[in-house]
Amino acid sequence: MVDETAPETNRSRYFIALLPNDDDLTFELREMMKSTCRECENPSALSSPPHFTIQKPFTFPDNQKNELYATLEEQTRTWRPFRIDLSGFGTFQGSNVIFIKASEESANWIKKLSASLKWHLKNNLHLRPRDLTHNVSPHITLAKQVKKETLDEVYAGLEDMPFENGWTLDRLCLMRAVGRKRAEDPFEQEPRWVVDKEFVFKCQRYHGKKGKTAAQSATQYVSPQARVEDRYVGYRGFGPPTTVRVRGEKGPGW
Repeated sequence: MVDETAPETNRSRYFIALLPNDDDLTFELREMMKSTCRECENPSALSSPPHFTIQKPFTFPDNQKNELYATLEEQTRTWRPFRIDLSGFGTFQGSNVIFIKASEESANWIKKLSASLKWHLKNNLHLRPRDLTHNVSPHITLAKQVKKETLDEVYAGLEDMPFENGWTLDRLCLMRAVGRKRAEDPFEQEPRWVVDKEFVFKCQRYHGKKGKTAAQSATQYVSPQARVEDRYVGYRGFGPPTTVRVRGEKGPGW
């Protein structure tokens, strides 16, 4: 259980993310972020590397960090690698954000992964409800806090531009906020969020059968009835949650 009495000076700030594991793709996405931020005249998005957020920022006591690590290790023990496909650009209405979209199938798996993680953070670490991510809209932010008129102009140049890329996700990353000396050029500032620790999916066999899509292969694990009846204790990438039967107990669902 998180010690809520720990003073802020003895706590670190974290979030949990999915980062590309390909250096060339990371560089390409980072350059796209820099270019878009310059056009939007706001470097805010550059505070972190290109990523999908699956758990928003939260603080955690430094003397309990091993408990956080253990929970994430437990989660990734049964996860399998799965493909993330990037496809085109988008904006969130009213939020002044420009982003790269995930394909519909990839977005669905990211949402399921986030839901599983939330359940463990809530039940194993007892994070406060306000600290938990309740719904994710999978995206990689290119620019944020952009003025409306600027956003419309910049997005118009991206909206119909073809962009497809992706990677096989095989780990999640615990990101930690660190202090950075202010750069002379704010658009070349090093990210203030860095990888604290990576948690590699332990079930490394990529699941998927020739002639079937990932989603079709994934449905072989657990019946819809079992998903409702079983207790949700983990998530296998390219497959439904790992479950254990607990009589009379309902899981948190998808």
